[in-house]
Amino acid sequence: MAEAMLGWPETPGHPAIDTIQANSSGANLATGLFLGIGIQPPALSLLQTSRERSTMIRLFRALLVFMAVAATAAPAAADEFATADEAVALVKKAVAFYEEQGQDKAFAAFKADDGGFQVKDLYIFAQDLTGMTLVHKNPGLIGKAAAGYKDAEGKLFMAEMIKVANEKGSGWVDYMWVNPATKKIQAKSTYVERVGDVFLGAGIYK
Repeated sequence: MAEAMLGWPETPGHPAIDTIQANSSGANLATGLFLGIGIQPPALSLLQTSRERSTMIRLFRALLVFMAVAATAAPAAADEFATADEAVALVKKAVAFYEEQGQDKAFAAFKADDGGFQVKDLYIFAQDLTGMTLVHKNPGLIGKAAAGYKDAEGKLFMAEMIKVANEKGSGWVDYMWVNPATKKIQAKSTYVERVGDVFLGAGIYK
């Protein structure tokens, strides 16, 4: 009943569920459940009634299935976060598009959800060489002077991006910022590259 309430299927195919089904009755089931999660099983004789035994079995079966589902879901979630190589590739793609199509078409594509410039948790932003925000996923930042922005540790990270764009043409800037996915302050690295009188960037969380 516990697993039905939580919406878990009673179908084979997952190692943890196979463990459950391989030990499908009475004490053998409870033993299989505990061993499936690496815990030495208690003696069922300590439980006073058959109802208590049945309740324990249902609860631990639900726990084991939950752990199995969580373990298989974790890798998929990790795939949603971009790598440093993907950030560089996206910015270089944006720079090439800007040079080929011009600023108006490029900025329109960068802003569009289906413009091809939002990959996993990456998006393209654009600043002029004074730090004015020209394109950003957050429309409220467009038109704002960002040169004075500080991170959680007081670092003028946007001023450093401007310096990198002006002096080196491209490069990485590290700072601490709130990750919208976790709502926590995390280390972030943003790759920026100058094109004409603006620079484009995309950042990853570490």
